[in-house]
Amino acid sequence: MANNNKEIIIELDGITKKYFTSKHKPFTALNNINLKIARGERIGIVGKNGSGKTTLLKIIGGSIKPSQGEIHANASIVSLIDLEAGFEPELTGFENIMVNGLIIGMKKQEIKKKLRSIINFADIGAYINEPFYTYSAGMKFRLACAVAINSKAEVLLFDEILISGDWDFQKKIFATLAKTLKDERLTTITCSHVPELLWSLADKYYLIEKGVIKKIYKNQIRRMLLTRHKQFHRTFKTNQIEEFGVDQKNKRSS
Repeated sequence: MANNNKEIIIELDGITKKYFTSKHKPFTALNNINLKIARGERIGIVGKNGSGKTTLLKIIGGSIKPSQGEIHANASIVSLIDLEAGFEPELTGFENIMVNGLIIGMKKQEIKKKLRSIINFADIGAYINEPFYTYSAGMKFRLACAVAINSKAEVLLFDEILISGDWDFQKKIFATLAKTLKDERLTTITCSHVPELLWSLADKYYLIEKGVIKKIYKNQIRRMLLTRHKQFHRTFKTNQIEEFGVDQKNKRSS
């Protein structure tokens, strides 16, 4: 299929996902989602916690099935949503590189060739030889990212986990993604309630609310971002930081 001369590699047709609560009441997480994603697009999906973002990514990644509708994917997809998926708790980080690499479609020789690069990127030191279950969430994130980014995935799926690493690793991830995103054939889908993340990683945007998705534009992301910044500074009284600096300077000069 083609859309404006672009190859459609993921198509969601009438995707609905329903769950049942403990009282056996149905809950609709996604409601009739229709979406076409072309090769090379940078998709950003914004929405509040509980709006259906992660459910949508898991359906695209194939880890869960929709209650209704069909999804057609013609690309290799690597998901960075569930950091436990594809990793064996009892195996070391080193061993898990081999296992996870094979699961996401890498060849054994390719993994061996990129092994040093993966280990260096993960940067978890001697823990690479420790069991995966001993890792913190941050270390799991590092290892999962290292394998995914060194793979030949055609589609990368990200959600809030992208901002769960420490600051130094976040900078490393974004620097690597900046280079990776120059590959016009790579497609990325990022879900977040943080507009700053989508502003940096996407150029086509959707809003999901109560399981319903609609297209929005960059200026709307900008307004969300500015509103969030104002709320942040008001909540945490960051103006006091500057005022404190002025007071300290006045004290020293008096």
